[in-house]
Amino acid sequence: MKQIIAIAVVAAAALATPALAQDQNYVQLNLGGSVAGDVEIDGLGETDLDKGFFASIAAGRTDTSGISVEGEVVYLDADIDTNGVFDADVTTTAALINLTYTYSGLGAIKPYVGGGLGWGNVDYDVDGDSVDDSSVLWQVKAGATYAFSPQVSLDVGYRYINLPKFKVNDGTDTVEIESDAHVISVGARYAF
Repeated sequence: MKQIIAIAVVAAAALATPALAQDQNYVQLNLGGSVAGDVEIDGLGETDLDKGFFASIAAGRTDTSGISVEGEVVYLDADIDTNGVFDADVTTTAALINLTYTYSGLGAIKPYVGGGLGWGNVDYDVDGDSVDDSSVLWQVKAGATYAFSPQVSLDVGYRYINLPKFKVNDGTDTVEIESDAHVISVGARYAF
């Protein structure tokens, strides 16, 4: 329930941003997958994040200078490479505020770069046992959009996501797990 409220607040904040030079709002849906990543466990070393599923939905506003401010909700689910010793995966849900710059000097193709900061929940599942924690996460992204019309664009992008840190304390020891993911996605944007 807390996550749903946080997601609603982030989306409302992005849409309530004061009017910019051009009132062009948009919504965007992205689908893709993680293609690589790392999982580092204190004291145990590092392993790879296998391929996984990624989805996000964003709502925002852009101005004529190419600056966009948006709220985005992301979902990422990927397996952890354990060399077959046990079955493990990581699932992340998060809400972020992103700032993006889009260069519009190439006609219908518009390259962009950006980044975002937010709050998310990370859940690690190992052989059916699940543990989770919430923390800050951030991302950087780059890609390009292709405009089919003034309202509809196709987005192809890459993003690096630094997933929320997981920290657990059993009263004696504290274990911290850090993960990141490299994501490729395709999105559809509708401007209004």
